Amino acid sequence: MKDPELLTGWNRIAWLLGQRWPEWEPSVHERADWKRMIGGCHLEWIDEAMLRVKQNYSSRIPQIKWLIGKYNEVKEEQFAKVRNEAPTPSQVNEIDVMVEVERDRRDCMNYLGGVDDETLERGRAAVRKLRGGFLTGFGSECYTSWSWAVRFAVMFHLQDAPEAIGSVGCPD
Repeated sequence: MKDPELLTGWNRIAWLLGQRWPEWEPSVHERADWKRMIGGCHLEWIDEAMLRVKQNYSSRIPQIKWLIGKYNEVKEEQFAKVRNEAPTPSQVNEIDVMVEVERDRRDCMNYLGGVDDETLERGRAAVRKLRGGFLTGFGSECYTSWSWAVRFAVMFHLQDAPEAIGSVGCPD
C-alpha cells in the first residue's frame, strides 16, 4: 500500500473511512455511491467531518447522511471564519473557486455515474486516442479510478458527441 500521506482525493478519503470504521466493508455499489457523494470534498474538511461523526455516533457502520451533515457544518464554519476575518479579494476568490471545483466534480461524478459502462468505455477510448499523449490517469475501466482530468475529458467528449451516448442526457 502507498504511504497514506501521499494519497489524494477519493483514495485518501477511502483510506480515512477505512481507518475510522475498520469493520465497515461496503459493497462495490455502496463504495461507488460514497465516491459520487463525497469524492470531490475538501480533504481537511471531510477529515474533520469524519471525526465529528465518530464523536456523535457510536455505530460501527458510517452513514453518508451523517458525514454529509457534518461536512456541511465544517464547510460553513470555514466560510464563516473567512467572512469574519474580512478576507482579501484573493481569499474570496479562492473560496469561490473551491466551491465551484467541488460543485463541478460532484456534477461530473453524477454525470458519469448515469452513463452505461459501454458508453463510458467508448468515451474513454476516444479520449485516450485523441488526448492520450498528454493526459494521464486513465486507470481501470471504472471511472472512479480515473484522474479528474480524464473524467472531465470523457464527460465533455460525451456531451459534445450526443450520438456516442444515445439516450443519456447532459447534466442540468
